[in-house]
Amino acid sequence: MAAEYQRIRADPSSRPWCSAIRAVVARHAPALAPVTAAVCLGIGSFDPADGAWEAKRRSYVQLLGLAVMLDELEKTHGRRIRCTFQEPVFTAADVEFLTSLGHVVVEAPAACEALTPDSLLYGIHLYRSLYAEALQVALPAVYVGTGWDVWDQMLPGVDDGLQGIETMHKTYHKAPFPQEGTAFSSTCLYWRRD
Repeated sequence: MAAEYQRIRADPSSRPWCSAIRAVVARHAPALAPVTAAVCLGIGSFDPADGAWEAKRRSYVQLLGLAVMLDELEKTHGRRIRCTFQEPVFTAADVEFLTSLGHVVVEAPAACEALTPDSLLYGIHLYRSLYAEALQVALPAVYVGTGWDVWDQMLPGVDDGLQGIETMHKTYHKAPFPQEGTAFSSTCLYWRRD
C-alpha cells in the first residue's frame, strides 16, 4: 500500500489537481481559524475485497488530496494536525498503512464524536446519515464534502438531518474543490467566517 501511495504521489498526472488543491488552501488558509485536528470519514479501503481498481485509486487520490490540504494548513498554522480516520470497510492492512503514515484509525462512531469547531471534516461522497451524524456533534472550521447545492437539487425541501450542511452553505465561505475524475466530483470546500 505504501508503495502504491508513493507511486500515485509521484505520478505526473497527479500534479495539476494537487497543485490546484494546494493553491485553494494556501489562498484561504491565512483567513481560517486554526485547525487543530482532522477527521476523515468514509475514504474506502486501499485494497478492496473485490480488487476494484477504480475504488482503490479513488481512495488513494482522496488520501493524497487530504495530505496536500494538511500540509498547507500545517505550514500556515505552524503545527502538526492529527488526523483520525473512520471507515467500516478498513482491513487490518488499511489500518496498518494509515498508522504508518502517523494517522489514527478508530471504529464508529468515535471519529464523528471527535469532531470539534476547530476540526477539518474531510468526507467525500458520504451517505446523508453519516454527514448528519458527524455534523450534529459540531460544525467544523473547514469542511470538504458534498455541498448543500447538490443535496438541495436532489432532495429539494427535504429535511433529512442535513441542517449542518445547509447552515455551513449559508454562513461559511465556500469554493469548489478541485476536480480529479470521480474522486472529488460534486465536492466543495466550506470554511468558517471569522
